[in-house]
Amino acid sequence: MGIDWLDFDYYHFTHSHSDHVGGLEELLLKMRYIKKKKAKLIITNEYQHTLWNETLKGGCEINETGLLRFTDLVEVIRPNWEVGQPREKYFINLDGVLGFELFRTFHVPGGVNNWEKAFWSTGLKLDDKVVFTADTRFDLSLFDHVDMDGVESIFHDCQLTGEGTVHATYEELSRLLPSYKNRMYLTHYGDNFDKFNPEDNEFAGFAKPWVCYTY
Repeated sequence: MGIDWLDFDYYHFTHSHSDHVGGLEELLLKMRYIKKKKAKLIITNEYQHTLWNETLKGGCEINETGLLRFTDLVEVIRPNWEVGQPREKYFINLDGVLGFELFRTFHVPGGVNNWEKAFWSTGLKLDDKVVFTADTRFDLSLFDHVDMDGVESIFHDCQLTGEGTVHATYEELSRLLPSYKNRMYLTHYGDNFDKFNPEDNEFAGFAKPWVCYTY
C-alpha cells in the first residue's frame, strides 16, 4: 500500500502464532537500530508478559550493552479494561481519531470450550464500524458479547474445508443469520477458495488482498 512497515503510527498483535508475530523481533530491532525509536505497541499487561517471556525475550533481551527490557524496545500503549462486560474487553481512543476495542476470542487449544480457558487471543472492533476476529474457532456467543449494531463489516476467520478444531469453518459460518453474513468478509481462507462462491451463501464475500476498505 506504499507504507514502509517501520512507519506505522501503532502496532497491535492479536496472538502469538508465528504467522502473526513472526516478524515482530525484526521490527523491534530495526526500529531500535535503524529508526532510533521505539515501536508504539497497543498491548494489555497480561499479553505483554506472555509475548516478552515466551516469544521475544530469547532474541531481543541480550544486546551489545547487556540486557534489554520489553520497554527498552516498545512504547507501551495500554488499553483500558472495560469492567463488567460478559467477555473480557479493552478499549482505547487513539489520538482522538480512532476507537480501538479488543475482545478475547478462543482459538487454541482445540479442547477448551470457552474463551476464558483458551490461550491469549483477541479480535478487534474499530470505531464501532469494523470487526476483525483474527483467528478464532466458531463462537456463537461472540455475536452476543460484541455489539454488532451499527457494524458495517465483519472480517471473520474461515477455514474452507475440514473440521473446525482451531478455526471457524465455512459450514459453521453458513449457519449464521443473514443479518450477520451480509456484512461478513471471510479471511484466512485456503488456496482452494476459487471452488467457493460465498455470495451464494449470503456472505459479503472473500476479503481481497491489496484492496483498501474505507469507511
